[in-house]
Amino acid sequence: MESDPIGLQGGLETYSYAFSDPLGADDSTGLLPDTCLLCIVYAEAGGTSDDCQQAVAAVVFNRMGDSRHFPGQNTPCLVASHRDSRGGLEFNAYGGSRYRHCSTACQTRKERYAADRAFFNSADPFRDNTNNSTYFHDRRIPTPKWISRAIKSGHMVEQRVPGCTSFRFYRIK
Repeated sequence: MESDPIGLQGGLETYSYAFSDPLGADDSTGLLPDTCLLCIVYAEAGGTSDDCQQAVAAVVFNRMGDSRHFPGQNTPCLVASHRDSRGGLEFNAYGGSRYRHCSTACQTRKERYAADRAFFNSADPFRDNTNNSTYFHDRRIPTPKWISRAIKSGHMVEQRVPGCTSFRFYRIK
């Protein structure tokens, strides 16, 4: 076992490459996304548009890069498993059945296709189609009250993501 061949360019955790299994998998190019990232994108946005999946991946990377607002969230797994002030998971699908199916590869053909699309849409962390958004939620549910208050007070702004009508995205000002 050795550290990620692309070094810190792949992230701060240099042993999380190869789907977080450097003993059992190979990622000599450094192009495979982290297993947590792939499964978050699949669990949260699998079956939605490519733009939505890319946006969910971008939110994860934006949080990883903002240590001021998201201290300690420097890997996709730490972002996904973070609990809000009420003790709930901020990424609702983390640890859920879709996430577990993805991480164990126990999927139907339809699920595997959706996970494959999520893989390709999370593989380019440098394509941020959200304008540095760090929060999102399903458009079918009302905007959480704390986000509405943050928007009203001018601390947060809603971002439109072209091609994604399934989610609402928010950026801290």
